[in-house]
Amino acid sequence: MKLMGAPNLFAAAAGISPAAVSACAALRAELEAGCWTCADEVRVSFPRASWSKNRIIITLEGALDAIVAFNFERGIAVIDISQTATKLTSLSIAERRRSA
Repeated sequence: MKLMGAPNLFAAAAGISPAAVSACAALRAELEAGCWTCADEVRVSFPRASWSKNRIIITLEGALDAIVAFNFERGIAVIDISQTATKLTSLSIAERRRSA
């Protein structure tokens, strides 16, 4: 599949750990090699991932969620990112301490 959004994923992972960067590289390779034609095929490839609003959510290193939307007809996967709740909670606490 054609892959969009990988640079943003790698940038976010770089701030977490080298292991997160490695996990991103593995995910990128798997997405680029994928030849899925429907969401059910993707579910088989990523059995531990969750789904929300027709997007797969793959957690990397417990601190980064790769949210991937697919256009199966065109063979495109688009990666968006978000930090997991655990990471966001620790950031919120640190920010509150700085502002107090």
